[in-house]
Amino acid sequence: MRRILVVDDEADVRTMISVVLRVHHFEIVEAASGAAALKAFEDYSFDVAIVDVFLRGINGFDLITMMRERVSDLAIIAISGMAKRTPRRTGT
Repeated sequence: MRRILVVDDEADVRTMISVVLRVHHFEIVEAASGAAALKAFEDYSFDVAIVDVFLRGINGFDLITMMRERVSDLAIIAISGMAKRTPRRTGT
């Protein structure tokens, strides 16, 4: 079974991703912060990490760098819920 680390500081997002992956029979470890994700790395080995890049505290970009230093061949999926809303003009 593949083990996936899901890192997001928003509980709803973390839970939604985890539920979907568990339905597909993946083993999931959740972390609500970069520090918790690094702790999880001490306790488990992972096949994939899904990381929110805009974490509070240790941001996702720095976390990804730290994870790569520990496991160079880890598959990492960077995600973000941030979206810039730009007003759109319709017509001319």
